[in-house]
Amino acid sequence: KYGESIGEILVFLDEVRRQIASVESAGERMESLRREQKKLAAEYEKAAQFNPTDVDAQTNLATAYLEQGRLPDAERVFDWILKTDPAHAAAYNGLGLIAIQKRDLPTARSRFERAVQLDPDLVEAHMNLGIIYQMTGDHARVRYRTGRGTG
Repeated sequence: KYGESIGEILVFLDEVRRQIASVESAGERMESLRREQKKLAAEYEKAAQFNPTDVDAQTNLATAYLEQGRLPDAERVFDWILKTDPAHAAAYNGLGLIAIQKRDLPTARSRFERAVQLDPDLVEAHMNLGIIYQMTGDHARVRYRTGRGTG
């Protein structure tokens, strides 16, 4: 019986080692993704500097900043986009995402609603708006948006 216990312990330790290696590998992949995001943001910064009036380049830059968690930078660029193009739905969507991170759900909701109003085909804004409705308990609007109940 003692030998079986040791065998079980060894199997368990092997599994723990595999899981630790898996976590370490995931951490390395996350770090690699962060490095890639920084490189991508640097490329978008170059493109935005090369053609500062290109709204698409600025949108890419703001989105890269948002993905890196650089909220003030992302917000500054999205605001600039809206000054240049007040009907830019993706900028409203980006500002809605920033508002969520700031825990300002009423502002997020209004930004997503504006994005959907400007571009009814912007799927991401519809999804984000549905999430806001779910978070705020507006189940009737969730059902209306998704055509389903909330469970």
